[in-house]
Amino acid sequence: MNVKMRNVLLAALLVAVLTAGAAYAGGWKRQGGHRGGRMRESAYGGGACWELYGGREYGYRRNNGRTNVPEIPQEIREKFAEAQKTAIDLRTELGKNPIDREKALELHAKHRALMNEISEWRFKQRLDALIAR
Repeated sequence: MNVKMRNVLLAALLVAVLTAGAAYAGGWKRQGGHRGGRMRESAYGGGACWELYGGREYGYRRNNGRTNVPEIPQEIREKFAEAQKTAIDLRTELGKNPIDREKALELHAKHRALMNEISEWRFKQRLDALIAR
């Protein structure tokens, strides 16, 4: 094998090793950062409870036998279910051609109002928990 051919093969091998190393280190393959790009809900069980508890920011987790997780009232559960249905209706409306502007604005306002009520309940629960310490 002549010197020129050997140098070409060594350069190709070096490029392959560097490419594989960069991909392994997360430079190209990693999508989304933490936990390899998985959704954060999947790390904690996911579901409607995750949203109602406010996730990591509010310090709640699924109950798992602990007593620091508040019981979610049926009224809040119903509001959350209604908000989810409204969000689906809004996405459906936004996917239409042409979009009914008035209906989209109405659905958006309804969704925001429901989520604000849920957020108020969540905040009050967190505030009560902090005061009770």
